[in-house]
Amino acid sequence: MLATLLALLSPFPVDVPQVPPPAATPARVLVSGRSATLEHVEVVAVGRQVPATYSPTVGNTDGMSWFVSQHYALKTDHDEATARRYLTYAELAWPLHRAILGRSPPGDDRLRMPFVMGTTNQRMLDAIESDGNFRPESIGGGGITYWRLNTAYNYPSGSLQYHQRDLVLHENLHLMMMCCGAAYPPHRLLEGITHTSSNHVYEEDRQRLTLSVFDKATVNMPTTAELRALRAAPRTFREVSEANSHICVFTSFLWDDPARLLGWREWRDAMLFGGRAAEDLQVMGEVFGPLDGAIERQWQAWLATRPDTFHYRDWGWEQDGETLVAYGWPQQGPYSRTDILLAPGAVPDGRPRLDFPRRPVPTWLGRVERGTAEPVVAAVLDFARNPGRGEVGLGLGVQTARPTAELAYLPVLLRAGRWLLVRGADLGLPDQEIELPKGLCDAAAADGHRFGLRLRLAAHRLEIAVRARAAQGFVIEHRHAVALDPAQRARLLDCPVAVLARDGRPAITPYLEAGQRVDPDPFEPAPANRWRFAGFERLEALYRARRLLGAAAPDSLRAAEADLLAAVDAAPAEQAAAVRRAERRYLSILLDVARIPVDDGRVAAALDCLLLVGVSGDGRGPGGVRGPRRRRRRRSGHGRGSVRRASQRPNRAVPRDRRPRRRGRSRRGPGRRW
Repeated sequence: MLATLLALLSPFPVDVPQVPPPAATPARVLVSGRSATLEHVEVVAVGRQVPATYSPTVGNTDGMSWFVSQHYALKTDHDEATARRYLTYAELAWPLHRAILGRSPPGDDRLRMPFVMGTTNQRMLDAIESDGNFRPESIGGGGITYWRLNTAYNYPSGSLQYHQRDLVLHENLHLMMMCCGAAYPPHRLLEGITHTSSNHVYEEDRQRLTLSVFDKATVNMPTTAELRALRAAPRTFREVSEANSHICVFTSFLWDDPARLLGWREWRDAMLFGGRAAEDLQVMGEVFGPLDGAIERQWQAWLATRPDTFHYRDWGWEQDGETLVAYGWPQQGPYSRTDILLAPGAVPDGRPRLDFPRRPVPTWLGRVERGTAEPVVAAVLDFARNPGRGEVGLGLGVQTARPTAELAYLPVLLRAGRWLLVRGADLGLPDQEIELPKGLCDAAAADGHRFGLRLRLAAHRLEIAVRARAAQGFVIEHRHAVALDPAQRARLLDCPVAVLARDGRPAITPYLEAGQRVDPDPFEPAPANRWRFAGFERLEALYRARRLLGAAAPDSLRAAEADLLAAVDAAPAEQAAAVRRAERRYLSILLDVARIPVDDGRVAAALDCLLLVGVSGDGRGPGGVRGPRRRRRRRSGHGRGSVRRASQRPNRAVPRDRRPRRRGRSRRGPGRRW
């Protein structure tokens, strides 16, 4: 108001920034299953102009300014580059969060969801006080989203970029729940969906985010921590439900099967939007049947087959896609260390692992295989962040039960991109340090300071090959062998592998097997569900209609639901055929439902469910979630974006459509805190 008054009274022009509407700051994101790849995000710096948001109280805070994208408004004292980065993460997650909740906030053509990030805890206290008219007694690292304020707050928390991203993803999903008008649900729903979904993998070069990852390496891994706890002290599905415990494993279990996901969505809507939050276990029983019945048998079978590939041992790592970047400051042992619980000699069991987009083993690295007579494991080692510094490589024969401080493995490492190190003391082998040929080192330096490391367990020795890719596509290789006796070789075959590093922030991309499946193309648009199934929203409509009608549901509806359900996890061609069959049958299903001779509102409600997806199959689900349109495959891996001041003209080229909970919670606020 003051700025506007000054503009009217001043004889000179005064630039009063205006907040553009959401449509003027479009975010284009390619959704492909659980992954979202950036195409473009428009971020506008609007200074002290407070955007229109879903919060009734949020406003300016001294020392902070506002940035807006299509769906979010960020108040921060970080610089523009940081603001754009976190708004990009938020926009990438938005369509995936929308699919999790089954809806988006009403009025998002006018309003944005507000979140706050500060550089210091003091700044965050100031923001909460200015927005909510109260001041927490103390805060620690993490985040919190306040009920009735409808605003998410992210505190400074450590140095891990993965963790900072996790916090924003976690709190922003809480924020979307509030802005959608959700009731306060049971803990395993409230925190289960946020902890589980924010367990993510980000690929910097492609600006791609994958949510709800069960099996990955980054240190904040609530899913595998809970899985290990359940294996140490088993609990039934009923016990977990009654105690609201093991929330990530509980959520992952229900999300991992299409029939269970349909039931979870019904329970979700009853808890969040159906006014039945106080009837939690009753609704669970209605949806899944007796909690000690079929769902318990599925629970036990699922727990027995879940992958648990990684075991973090010593600080610390960032994850960029499949690559682990070492902080290089071990706190207990000689190396930053994460164990990979796969033995070179073990035959791959075919279970899906590393459930995020993966890239093929580089051809210049050579073939990788486990469980053969002479298995090969390999890694790409990257010294680009600090050329000439650091150690990075693999450890073989890992003794996982021994203390982290011990050298309980055979390290095979490169030091500073110049020497090959073999530290064999734990296996009774001599330590070795071999200088690499200059031509090999020069080729690696020209290829981004990248080396390939191949370890082959031959009949009587460990064969080590260090490779580099030359400019002409040739591979330069240096070989070294370490003789092994039968006991030494057996240990290297039968025990897990570790990734190791220290000093200089080197990176390592391990390859322990070629993979038992072909990953879907993450540049190919696909609906936001685990199976990339285009008919899932139609399946959900049929499921809900059948549940409403009960015994009165016609055979045509039941048959179409069963047909689609059977196709969810099938090959793409079979999925597409099932969707076409359902679309051809849909009109007759509607007519069959309309003829049901009951008059208690169930028929009308069932027809409402069925009509939400339309007779022609437009992809819009019961929650208003539309699958992405098919587009030509992107040839570039990089998304585009910009930060502009509010006075700049909009970009006319884009008009298209864990966080680990902060343990020291703020003591008191206006209503409940999420």
